[in-house]
Amino acid sequence: QAALPSLRCVSHGPECAGALGASAAGLLVLADDAVQSSGALRPGVLEDLALLWRFCRGGPLGDATPGGLQLHHRVRVVPEAVLLHVTLVESVQLARRASVVEAVSGLDVSRINILSVPMFLDMDEAEVMPRRLSVKTEALVLPLGSPTLLTVLDGLSVDGGRKASVRLTVTSTGRAHAVLT
Repeated sequence: QAALPSLRCVSHGPECAGALGASAAGLLVLADDAVQSSGALRPGVLEDLALLWRFCRGGPLGDATPGGLQLHHRVRVVPEAVLLHVTLVESVQLARRASVVEAVSGLDVSRINILSVPMFLDMDEAEVMPRRLSVKTEALVLPLGSPTLLTVLDGLSVDGGRKASVRLTVTSTGRAHAVLT
């Protein structure tokens, strides 16, 4: 057993080698609850997986120091990847929750919409009754089961990361109120 705060790691002997795709003992990492019911990633899961892959690459900090596991080919992470899909939607219910849509006593109060909430998390999709204006599009892939996760995370870092952009092709007419993930 290994101790990473947000992951369950199980060492496996040769009897599990077939499942791991290796000829010797390996490590099975269970991150099955990495995505919470709200759709958000569980705090700490990416940091722990990055630490795991750095350690497997050669040492605790990813350098070539002795003591690293050197078994990146024998580590199996479940799930192997997390995919983020986005869809442009129209939702009158969401528009009503997020902004003033009617004049109050004949006064134009639309400027108060500057204070509206820009993001809603953990909402039931059926509750906002979205009408899809685009097809579901893949926006991001986090390869949890691969050392390339480190490269992807570096590319998304706040310090030097690039801004991600996704092209959504509109397939229906309507007023875009939200991006559904």
